[in-house]
Amino acid sequence: MKKLIKIIIYVIIIIFSLKLIIAVGNYIKISNSTEYVIAKKFIKEDSNLKSKIGEIKDFGSFPKGGIQWKNGLNSAQIETNVIGSKGEAYVIAFIKENHEKKWILDTLLISKINK
Repeated sequence: MKKLIKIIIYVIIIIFSLKLIIAVGNYIKISNSTEYVIAKKFIKEDSNLKSKIGEIKDFGSFPKGGIQWKNGLNSAQIETNVIGSKGEAYVIAFIKENHEKKWILDTLLISKINK
């Protein structure tokens, strides 16, 4: 019985460690990406977000998301906290390249607004 408990504990530790490694890797990949810089630009310019939380002052420390390359075009989903002069929000930005290789904001989801 003790052996079984040890095995279960080791499996739990391994699963937790793998999840942590993946999360840290994703954070490093996203926070150092061109897509994150581009998404932040679109977020800063969004008038709807500004009306809800005020002028954008800063972004959260741990962005997440994903970057894809499909049919020769890049797209990304960037998730981050945004800090404004009147409050904070959690934002998910979907950006993509058009056929001229220019980035466009596809969708900006705003949630968890705290004032």
